[in-house]
Amino acid sequence: HKVGADFFGSFTRVSDCGSAFDVEGHNWVLLSSCVVTRNGAGIAFGPQQDASVLLHNSIVWDNAGQDFDPPDVEARYSDLSQALPGVGNLSVDPGFVAPASGDYHLRSDSALIDAGDPATVGGLDPDGDPRRTDGDWNADARADIGIDEFNRVRIAASGAAVLGGTVALTVTAPAGSAAVGFLSLHTADVSLGALGSVLIGALGPALFDPESVLVLGSGAAPWTFVAAVPNDPLLLGLQAHFQGFGKAATFAGASLSNRLTLVVH
Repeated sequence: HKVGADFFGSFTRVSDCGSAFDVEGHNWVLLSSCVVTRNGAGIAFGPQQDASVLLHNSIVWDNAGQDFDPPDVEARYSDLSQALPGVGNLSVDPGFVAPASGDYHLRSDSALIDAGDPATVGGLDPDGDPRRTDGDWNADARADIGIDEFNRVRIAASGAAVLGGTVALTVTAPAGSAAVGFLSLHTADVSLGALGSVLIGALGPALFDPESVLVLGSGAAPWTFVAAVPNDPLLLGLQAHFQGFGKAATFAGASLSNRLTLVVH
């Protein structure tokens, strides 16, 4: 990616390229919640060495050539194979699930879980997880370093959201946990502290409306709810939003899941 002007990148992964970023000229570059890994080079600079790069909540790791030129890079709450001073910075293996096959999610033992900027609140990662989630279930929610927000609770669907069809919604969580599933016709992004963010049930910006949320049921994880879609043409195009919740049986661990959206077609 050639950067010839001021640039802001967020929730971006650049991997398996020649040079991830070529920065030219008198530019200011901010990379927040990004991953730069397994490239020929990480952040390269042109002949004019007066560009300024700030890394925030980001990972720059395991690039074949130089990751970056340290005098031109500042970092905060980032994981860097070329260690830099700065608040919250680490220099440890990120703990990707399977980088050789392109899976850059964080493993459950990653040191980057709950290690990001504690001021980061709101938004979703690419998987639809709340940007601040209690990934290690220690009752202290905090953003992770990188693009992926590790979450112990997931909701997924199988089947077909078609008229007359059947959809199975499954909430997964650590063994022995209790699981709950929720449905709403509205989205949200309202922080509930250590639980993460509730992503459904808002009628306006930052306004959570619990009366617009339907509890589908609960049970031991993994818990599945099966729904039949009525054969009613008035439902075509309807968007339904789902979120799960998981809670440990014997300690304080608990979190809200990703948001899942289904459209009847």
